[in-house]
Amino acid sequence: KRAYLLFLHCCQNISLLTLLTAMFKLKRKTINNLAILAICLVGIFSPSEYLVGSDGGRKLQAISGSTRAESGLSDAEWIEFTTVVSQPGCKLENNCNQCRGICANDDHCIGTLRCLIREEKTDLVPGCIVSDDGFDGPVCYNPDSDYFPPGPPLPNPLTTSYNPMCTADAPCDVCGGMCDLGSDDQCTGDLRCSYFTNSWPTGKNNCNYNGVSSKTKGYCMPAEDFQERTSNDALPSADWDPAVPDRGELIILPVCPADGCPVCTAPMNDWKGCTSDAACAAGLSCYDHHERTDTKKEQVSGCSSNKHWKFGYCYTKDVSFQPPEIAHLMEAPSNAEVALTNVVSAPEECAIYASDPNNLVDIPFGGTSDVGLKASLFHKVTYIYVVDASKSTKTYMATLECGDANSDNAAKHVIDCEILAIQRANEAANAGGNVDLVGLIQFNNVAELLQPLTQPWARLSSDRRDPAIIDQLRTIAPREATNYQAGVEEACEMARDPLNDNYQTVVIFVSDGAPNLGTTTKDTIMNNCGNAIFQTYAVTEAADCDMIDTFNLRPGVDSPDTLSEIAAFSGGKCTKVPDVSKLPDLLVQLEKTTWDGVTVKVNGVAAQNATINYSTEPSIEAPASVTYSGSVPLGPGVHTVCLETTSSTSGILDVAETCKTVVVEAIEAVPTSQLVNEGEDARFTVSFGGREPGCDTFGDKIITVETCDGSTQITETLTGDDGSVIVTVLAVPGVKEACYKVCHAAGFGSKSCTITTVEYLEAVARQITDSGVNGDPLIMGLSGQLFKFDGRNGAWYSAVSTPSFQWNMKINNYETCPDHSNTFVAGAGFTFFKNGVTTSRIEANVVNAHNVDVGCGHDDIHNCLGFGSLEIVIDGVKHVVGGDYKTKDGFARITAFNTFYQCSRKWYDFDVRPKEDINMMNVSIRSGRALADDEPPVFDLITGLKNTMIDQEECQRWINDRKEYNDIFMQPGHYSTIIIKTADITLHLEYKQESERCNAHTIDVWVSSVSPTLLEQNWEGIIGETKDINYIPNGKDSLMIDRSAALKHRNDADYEVNSPFSTRCKGCNHK
Repeated sequence: KRAYLLFLHCCQNISLLTLLTAMFKLKRKTINNLAILAICLVGIFSPSEYLVGSDGGRKLQAISGSTRAESGLSDAEWIEFTTVVSQPGCKLENNCNQCRGICANDDHCIGTLRCLIREEKTDLVPGCIVSDDGFDGPVCYNPDSDYFPPGPPLPNPLTTSYNPMCTADAPCDVCGGMCDLGSDDQCTGDLRCSYFTNSWPTGKNNCNYNGVSSKTKGYCMPAEDFQERTSNDALPSADWDPAVPDRGELIILPVCPADGCPVCTAPMNDWKGCTSDAACAAGLSCYDHHERTDTKKEQVSGCSSNKHWKFGYCYTKDVSFQPPEIAHLMEAPSNAEVALTNVVSAPEECAIYASDPNNLVDIPFGGTSDVGLKASLFHKVTYIYVVDASKSTKTYMATLECGDANSDNAAKHVIDCEILAIQRANEAANAGGNVDLVGLIQFNNVAELLQPLTQPWARLSSDRRDPAIIDQLRTIAPREATNYQAGVEEACEMARDPLNDNYQTVVIFVSDGAPNLGTTTKDTIMNNCGNAIFQTYAVTEAADCDMIDTFNLRPGVDSPDTLSEIAAFSGGKCTKVPDVSKLPDLLVQLEKTTWDGVTVKVNGVAAQNATINYSTEPSIEAPASVTYSGSVPLGPGVHTVCLETTSSTSGILDVAETCKTVVVEAIEAVPTSQLVNEGEDARFTVSFGGREPGCDTFGDKIITVETCDGSTQITETLTGDDGSVIVTVLAVPGVKEACYKVCHAAGFGSKSCTITTVEYLEAVARQITDSGVNGDPLIMGLSGQLFKFDGRNGAWYSAVSTPSFQWNMKINNYETCPDHSNTFVAGAGFTFFKNGVTTSRIEANVVNAHNVDVGCGHDDIHNCLGFGSLEIVIDGVKHVVGGDYKTKDGFARITAFNTFYQCSRKWYDFDVRPKEDINMMNVSIRSGRALADDEPPVFDLITGLKNTMIDQEECQRWINDRKEYNDIFMQPGHYSTIIIKTADITLHLEYKQESERCNAHTIDVWVSSVSPTLLEQNWEGIIGETKDINYIPNGKDSLMIDRSAALKHRNDADYEVNSPFSTRCKGCNHK
């Protein structure tokens, strides 16, 4: 039995998966273990019973509609399990068992159990045994139980019955319940639905209260015994006077104002309230009963709701007493409006800095911003308060100092701080004068309009202590889940109300947790919300502006926004409030004019990496003057740096922005000829990056050139009218390859350097003959040209650009590889067009650029491309394993498989033919827009490549094996081949990875065949331009040429595109 209860405890507190894992890791898989596991599974999945919390190491079961005999318990167990007793630790959330107390609210009870408030030991509890000498506090019970176990005899016989479904069609007899208050037709004959609790004298018509009460339900009783429900469940106090007007709810304040507690309020005062009249405002007395020994609640004259037992409240029986007027500003302030200003001292317009090509330079900035008080918004703002009333806002927090703001006799709850915060915000709105309309909405599963638009100072009557909107605020009773969508849509409907004629609407949206219902409200907020601004607040330490309760979302149904997103859709912001007690002060601050800080934007985007220092920290009340300074790191190029200062009044933002143009130069040194005869001087064209029209960034340039080992240094000041200079470096005798570091000094001590090399004819020829291709990417032109193209790390470039075809390639730099052999192609994107419309897209990419051998990610998969380092995306569908694929329109065939070194393609295998013979170079003669019906089988396609392989014999044997076993697409490997074949072009891609010298990847691409139709089109791009250049190499061992002899454009940036499928650049078909 002890083991059974122990494993029931495990079953409730750990997941099934965890339990199974733990059980089957035991070294001894005995019959006993399996039996206990079976018991546990029964406990988890039983449809008729559920487990409840712990009680002294035991587990109890809820008893619903069963007798002792049906329960299977012995008489002793029956009495022990169902007798009402006090349980230590019961006031912890979700910890209190059935028939156990003291609970304070439903949250303390396990599962669906509820907390029943009892004031007498003999108050009956469904499903539990009570006794005259037993426990008299609140108890957790099963609300679905209609069975009362027999116990010791009660003072009066129990003649009430409990039926939660009294209806007009099935009315209840005398003493029967529960019926809906006000619905006498739910009772038989002339009986009336009467409010009835144990607080009223027992014995009426021999009906004895059965311990189940409700604020909206009652029991059927004779008319002479009918009792109407008052505003609370309390007995009238000894000096109760019903003639005194109702002035408001009894509430507990954290502390009272200096001039005393208002009417119907009490200070927290260590859970005592007022203890003398001195604590109360003028004209009020302290109804002080904190020394009483009984626990009955009482009504207090002129106050509604329950009086917290032993608490003293400030009140008066004077029927002529009038609460003080609600102060509010009725005339606009006399102060002249002072606009928000922002004077920027740095950077200067067209300031020049220098940075290495792959590095950043810190750009300093600074300025002064002033803000004054506002007058133009007076009586032109609407506040809509939206309050989270989900069940979690009733969470008790011992450190909270917000009192009991909703008169539920439960202080220090999150909801109390939310209510107090809205109350304080409303007071600030009245004092500030900008807000003259307010509305109130609560939300949980659904949203509810509590107060339509009204004035923030308007009261229901002159007798009321609070404005009408605060009276409604105090009615909030937390329950159920969290649906932001419902709250937002109700707020937007109010913002569109024809009565809302104000200049601006601000929604103050307060929540303690994560949404778990609803969908996005982006369109509603941006297009159908009366231009309202949402200022959202995430309260409690557990809450967050970017949180969603994903665990409780309904898959495929719920996709709610976060508080950050709701605010951003409207131009507002989300504020995290870990200390809920600070929320009232934050909402008061919202009404004031404040200076809120600086945002740095670079080229229109907020710079998250900027550092800012202030003379005074933001959120300063106006009038204020603040100086600020900082820096933002920028890379090479022309940048627009904007410094945006903001202020806010009543939640409405004001912005002052000043922008400056900043030029960051990255020096580029390109040899006028990459091949220099030995003994000749080397000449470099040195340029300095982009230029901005209107910025005089040319003129004298101080250039420093030294050899890479620092042995020789040259310093020259040269002038270039076009922004570039020519530097001549004397030859060093006997050197076959020279490395130079070229630097340029700019403003604020910044410096830009680049490394460039000069190679000599003999050295280049030997390099090609010995080892093929080393170093940065080599481009082999369509007419046999061979030249280097460095590119920018991580950038995409146009390789071929025609009206019907675009091929882009991505350049990656691998820092761990040797200099001059560390830059490779790491991605290829192919786009096909028809009549100017994109028909299909194919992309091949390195998955993890700086790691090799990443693996397939699953024990059952071994044929992932490039051993997990390569992926293909065909019309948006990703493929990571080998296969024979097609585009959606069937136009292109993509065959991908893993191979090995001997079957990879050779680098220098190109045929050099005269230009006039190019149409005969493996050119397809088909010109249609679809693959031929007789497209070759996979192995015929692969065999056709064998002449280009490194080891043809070894590769052919491997191909024959694959054909025999039909497993070409199941092969693992670090090398991969991709063949893309259309009617107009065939492309051959080879993926390889380097893991010995360094970690690197490369994707080499060849154009294997081109149709006459495609060949006749205009070709642009790095490789495309070489089709028409009049250059004929001397033979197979062609020497490298200067890129200027092959390309139309001088700068790499002229061929740079934005993405794998972008078609626009200076060197593209689409400019």
